[in-house]
Amino acid sequence: MTVEGIKNNSRSTKNPISHFWNKLEFYSLRPRLNRLKYIALNSFWLSIIFMLVLIDQEVAIMSSGVKALIICLILPNFLGLRIRRLNDSNRSGWWLLINIIPILGNITSLIFLCFWPGTKGKNRYGEEQSKTELFYYFLILSIPLVLLLSILLGFSNGENLGR
Repeated sequence: MTVEGIKNNSRSTKNPISHFWNKLEFYSLRPRLNRLKYIALNSFWLSIIFMLVLIDQEVAIMSSGVKALIICLILPNFLGLRIRRLNDSNRSGWWLLINIIPILGNITSLIFLCFWPGTKGKNRYGEEQSKTELFYYFLILSIPLVLLLSILLGFSNGENLGR
């Protein structure tokens, strides 16, 4: 068997967890990111943060050092997602500085990140992404269910603790 054959076989036996984590594209500034993928990945990270906050309120196990570490790990990913989304509309990542302007900057940023269509074809940041994979649709649909489940579990635990 050739080296190419070995590489192809290893790709086909990839486990689902590593496949999922590779789809999240941690800390990457390439490739461009279309609207649906941006919303899916951003919602995923926001739901993780929300669940961590709920767990911390219920159990109070996280020290300030652990919270700072989590912020240091997740913040670069949020910035990378925003830069990749701006690159899709042929804008530089420096456009993130528009958020310095109160209210107007946040509204403008929201429009560019969530509603503004990406550039068709190739721009200075690379090729247009292919069609959005089914993975991102499932990711978006699963997030509200996870949040609802965590809220319901939080309320049920709070009622049990009060008795």
